[in-house]
Amino acid sequence: MEIILKKDRTNYLKSHIKKLKTGRGVVLQAGDGKSSKEILSCWPGTLFLIDSWSDSEGSETGISGVSKETILLQALDRIKLYGDRAILTRTSTEKAGDLFGSSSLDFVFLQNITTYDEVKLIIKTWLPKIKPGGTLGGYGFLNSTLENSGKENGNNRMIWDEDGVFLGHFGVNRAVRETVGLRFNINITSEEVGSWFVTPE
Repeated sequence: MEIILKKDRTNYLKSHIKKLKTGRGVVLQAGDGKSSKEILSCWPGTLFLIDSWSDSEGSETGISGVSKETILLQALDRIKLYGDRAILTRTSTEKAGDLFGSSSLDFVFLQNITTYDEVKLIIKTWLPKIKPGGTLGGYGFLNSTLENSGKENGNNRMIWDEDGVFLGHFGVNRAVRETVGLRFNINITSEEVGSWFVTPE
């Protein structure tokens, strides 16, 4: 079942993640560290920021006109207040899966990962690493208006905003529904491009 929340991601994180046990969490393709800082500010656990910060690894964290090294420095600056609770791990999402065992994580968030094939693969890889009662979530779940707009491109939709700015290729809705939608409730935040969260029991 899909549950549309009245909260945006920031407010959902503040109310939900602080209820999780103090353990270990991961942000995949952490980019400039904004999401990681949000999580660290309301959760006392240890958070691993995983990203290659490298064009050669196919990272999606780039911003037009900003180098990956600059984005990495931005992430470091944002997490410096959290000391050894924030662990920056410079590797690809694929390789990072080998660093964590089954049922070893309380929280995993997919940042900057929105294409169908990537999201589906990552959910299959990382869901078994979540402890019972933990949370798996990610960015890029489109509301009904956006989901029915844009242009279909295979398993993804090419989405533009109301000003004609291209937002990207989105296959999150379909990937999430196919991999976890029949097993768990999907909590979806209130933004047009929202975030999704599931809690394996």
